Amino acid sequence: MICSSAATRQNGSAGHESVGAAAGGSGFVCHRSGPDRTSCATAESCFYGIPRQPPADLNGPLDRDHLDHRRRKQRTGPRRTQRFADRGDTVLITSRTTAHADTVAGEIGGLTRGLAVDLSRPEMIAAALDDVREVDNLVITAIKQGVNSLADFDIAAAIESVTTKLVGYTETVRALRDRFTPGASVVLFGGLAKERPYPGSTMVTACNGGITGLVKTLAVEIAPHRINAIHPGVVGDSAKWLDAPEHPHLARAPIGRLVTTAEVVDATDFVLRNTGVNALDLFVDGGLRVT
Repeated sequence: MICSSAATRQNGSAGHESVGAAAGGSGFVCHRSGPDRTSCATAESCFYGIPRQPPADLNGPLDRDHLDHRRRKQRTGPRRTQRFADRGDTVLITSRTTAHADTVAGEIGGLTRGLAVDLSRPEMIAAALDDVREVDNLVITAIKQGVNSLADFDIAAAIESVTTKLVGYTETVRALRDRFTPGASVVLFGGLAKERPYPGSTMVTACNGGITGLVKTLAVEIAPHRINAIHPGVVGDSAKWLDAPEHPHLARAPIGRLVTTAEVVDATDFVLRNTGVNALDLFVDGGLRVT
């Protein structure tokens, strides 16, 4: 999730403060641009994993040390979070545990600190976000991943998935709404499984479909603030797919490759900054839905 509030550096110059979250049920980033403002950013970005630097060769051969190095960056340094820190924002990273949030904050560097927020426990979200003051942009990315099918249905895992993705997302927006600045906007993350189910995606597909419903109703409820959804396809340079260079989607992709994390970041920036875009489901899939 991304949210933001006003802040000033100790030396009195204009500064930024960011709030964000790690994956595993607690993904959010806060961002506020401009003088005397606060930004928030995610520590990890769920299934698509955003690295600090784009790969030089997305589909080319990679040695094991390079792969391991990229995985570490993808798990703990998404591009959007790093972008906030690199420009001098104070970034508040959230995770289910303070220890993990603090670890990730240390890896990102700059004026970055950690905060424990667990979207799978929505009754605790409001209290956890008490210290967030103003919010310019809220981006929520957390997801509970796992295979769950009707034939072998895990009820506990299903409840956690729905709670995190739908109840947790909604409660986060509710808890922070009174701290939205006039131009604040919200981005919720779904995924291509909403349109293209796969074996074991029962709950992922259902929850991602629910994101579309949330965006539609919240666009009315939080007006005049904006809210949009990003639905990434298979992201070829994410931690999940680094070892799968022959992913079946590759041959079907109209753009001739899988999408990149940089493209997901750019799509997020677009819906955050374009004040005419609202209640949109934006697919970042390279056109896979038409093949």
